[in-house]
Amino acid sequence: MAEATSITRHHGECPLWFQCEGAKTLREPHGGWTTAPEPIREFSLIFVVDKVNRRVLLGKKRRGVGVGLYNGFGGKPEAGETILECAKRELREESCLVPSDAAFSRVGHFVFGRPKHGNREIFRIVIFGCTSWTGEPEETDEMTAEWFDIPSEPPQATEEGYDQHSNGYPLSNMWPEETLFHFEVLQHILQTHSQASSSSPKELVGQLEYDYIDPATEQAWTLIKPHHANDPTLPEGKQEALIGWCFGWRDRSRS
Repeated sequence: MAEATSITRHHGECPLWFQCEGAKTLREPHGGWTTAPEPIREFSLIFVVDKVNRRVLLGKKRRGVGVGLYNGFGGKPEAGETILECAKRELREESCLVPSDAAFSRVGHFVFGRPKHGNREIFRIVIFGCTSWTGEPEETDEMTAEWFDIPSEPPQATEEGYDQHSNGYPLSNMWPEETLFHFEVLQHILQTHSQASSSSPKELVGQLEYDYIDPATEQAWTLIKPHHANDPTLPEGKQEALIGWCFGWRDRSRS
């Protein structure tokens, strides 16, 4: 990870803006966009999609950051491991599914800036889709796996994200940023994901910015779920909120 002194913030256009064919959603953070030289830490995020039955396997976090929230599966690479190898291993460990190599490919990535001990830290989350596997999902120490039907008509996105009331889909019990891109990613996997990753010419790119705010006096689109307010690293009277974002799709050849 880049040293804290090399992480900066700047105002103006999102660093990813020029790469996208028009951002789907955009809000500039009041503190500016977080930037840092390479390398930055990477994490994997995998969505398992059953294309025949039009459903997605989500995991409810049982421990650690995001406990109680639903998301895809994933985590950070071990020493010497590529992000693709990491994604496949994490899926096996967290769901007991063994992905088929031919139906496992990258969908895109987003950069994630957040506060830490008075400084900033920055990550890259790499998203993968999996549409074929062996085994059955099982509960693990990390996750409780559950199938959810993908709505035939997903909620319509607005500048504030998707409608939180989505007919039994756990969108309101997911990370705030999921309301910005979640259904677009699932539709992308349903429509274009096949045995050849090159069959999809587009990939998602985006940037998220979290920061501390005083919920009594400052406005933000959403706060991290209440249990995160117990984080001992939070400054007194503050909560962590999603304050800025930019998402869009670009030609895969530009990655």
